[in-house]
Amino acid sequence: MNKPTRSVVMFSACAIAIMATCFSGCKKKGAGAGMQMPPPAVTVANPVKQDVTIYLKYPGQVRAKEIVDIEARVRGYLESVDFKDGAKINKGDKLFTIESVEMTAAVEKAKADIAKANAEVTVTKSSLERMQNAFKTKAVSEIDVLVAQGNLDSAKANLMAAKAQLASAELDLSYTIITAPITGRISRHLVSVGNLVGAGAPTKLAELVTIDPIDVYFNIDERTLLGFLKTATGVRDAVKEGSYAVKLELANGELYKADGDVDYVGNQVDVGTGTLPIRAKFSNDKGKLISGMFAKVLIPQEYKDAILVPMSAIQRDMVGSFLLAVNDKGVVESRYVKVGPIYEGERIITEGISVADRIIVNGLSRARPGVTVNAQEAKASAANPVAENSDTATPAEEE
Repeated sequence: MNKPTRSVVMFSACAIAIMATCFSGCKKKGAGAGMQMPPPAVTVANPVKQDVTIYLKYPGQVRAKEIVDIEARVRGYLESVDFKDGAKINKGDKLFTIESVEMTAAVEKAKADIAKANAEVTVTKSSLERMQNAFKTKAVSEIDVLVAQGNLDSAKANLMAAKAQLASAELDLSYTIITAPITGRISRHLVSVGNLVGAGAPTKLAELVTIDPIDVYFNIDERTLLGFLKTATGVRDAVKEGSYAVKLELANGELYKADGDVDYVGNQVDVGTGTLPIRAKFSNDKGKLISGMFAKVLIPQEYKDAILVPMSAIQRDMVGSFLLAVNDKGVVESRYVKVGPIYEGERIITEGISVADRIIVNGLSRARPGVTVNAQEAKASAANPVAENSDTATPAEEE
């Protein structure tokens, strides 16, 4: 009897322990089911609205306004080089001297031919006058008068030819002294003293380029061009002389001190590249811009009342770019937007939001559309009214 009683007691104790454990666990589980997690905290800010200027960058090349090849136009031996290589040259300065003996002789011969022709004119004129007087008395025939008139006309023609020959000879003689046709900077001399030049074809002796002002050529793409045309009736109304104070960024990243003006626009878009050639004129009084240099041309693009949001607030999906905003009830909403160029680390939004919207700028990983959040206000980042577009070599990205 003792053994069964002991077993019953042990079984009852185990049952009580299991029921106590179950009761305790069920009680804790029931208490936890009634608790709710607090809404996630996010930081919101209103977009900033202000006028901004974005500078679109395009690769360009510096070119002299005028480039002149200095050539020998007459045949002869080069007698002297009358400048220092690479020097600044003024218009009219003497550059080269070519042997002039042959041209001087040609001038003297032409003068002698003129004297001879003058004498022939005098003789034939006198002969004509005698014939005319004799014809009045019928001492000579009419044909004799006509012959005398023809001799005079021929002598006059010979005189004209001799004068033309003298002008040509004097012109050739003037070519033996070569002077600068423009003011600029000259290259090194390409032919040394003692060489025969101008034999059969003009010989290039040096190259002279202008310094101030100087041009920078660049191309803009169709996309940017169409943007300019939105507010103009044609290409030349959109981009014309003085219409854009463009800037120039040198190869070392420095901005050139003087602004330039667009003074030429191409008349057609290149079908191969889809770009339009444009030229800007820059002051170069110090000669810091050298023809052939590469630089970036910065064209201003104005945005009136632009809406700016932090770059980190913009998200993308298969539909496009969107922002998460918090409405008056604290619920997160998606706002699909059209983005413009970057401006000092912020993105210009052209469509989709207003300055009244509360955009989530921090805590995006905790926010989902339709979720209630605890929105905490934050100050929007400040920006300068003029900044340089961070995109390089192409227009600022717009989506």
